[in-house]
Amino acid sequence: MSGAQRDALRPVALGASAEARLRSGGDVSLGYYLERPTFLSLALVTCSPKDGSRALPCPTP
Repeated sequence: MSGAQRDALRPVALGASAEARLRSGGDVSLGYYLERPTFLSLALVTCSPKDGSRALPCPTP
């Protein structure tokens, strides 16, 4: 890991950024190399019922 990736505040910044994006209706996708060649991919996709431009409606009201 680089020095920036080992920074103790990095997870806090990533969490705050992800929370802000999710609250605004955006999606979050992060990826990490655990041990080459293993790669962990994390994704959270929001469903914004107020966005009428989607082809499919959100499953929950």
